[in-house]
Amino acid sequence: MMIASTLPFARRALFSARPSIAASFGIVRPAAACAAFKLSPIQRLAFSNTPANQSGQGIPTLEIDALKRSKELKRPISPHLSIYQPQLTWVMSGLHRVTAVAVGGVFYLFAMTYAIAPFSSASVAASVAALPFAVKFLGKAAIVFPTVYHSLNGIRHLVWDSVTALTLTGVYQTGYTVIAATVLVSTILCLL
Repeated sequence: MMIASTLPFARRALFSARPSIAASFGIVRPAAACAAFKLSPIQRLAFSNTPANQSGQGIPTLEIDALKRSKELKRPISPHLSIYQPQLTWVMSGLHRVTAVAVGGVFYLFAMTYAIAPFSSASVAASVAALPFAVKFLGKAAIVFPTVYHSLNGIRHLVWDSVTALTLTGVYQTGYTVIAATVLVSTILCLL
């Protein structure tokens, strides 16, 4: 509480006693920054720490191009997933989300296709039966692997919801179990 009560004083001291310090950091006085905008006191605080443009007036934060500014200041670009060592936990979590989108997307696409142009399942079965084994196997695999993985990983999450296997060892055991069961069940279903 003591720190919060001293912040307004520190802000006033920065702007009134030494305006050159504020100007050197590109900070303009709240009154000068907001005089043209006719903003409320709360909105003035939002604009009080924005960088100054050439005319010395503050510019709203939304008008600042952060990427352009970072390039001008020669700041490094923030790294992405490529800097992290792949771990079972975050890879399976990401794959669970990707398979959810894939399975849901295929389901809705199939439903919309059937609604627009109804077709009989007998004609689809006859068309699939005429395909070579390798094409049928790959087609089944494209549907079965994401569906089985997402289903089994969903069961894994339900186990976690029952506050079971939440230790690091338990998380890895259930993860490897889901991977092994996905490969086994999917291969069996693809060979049918």
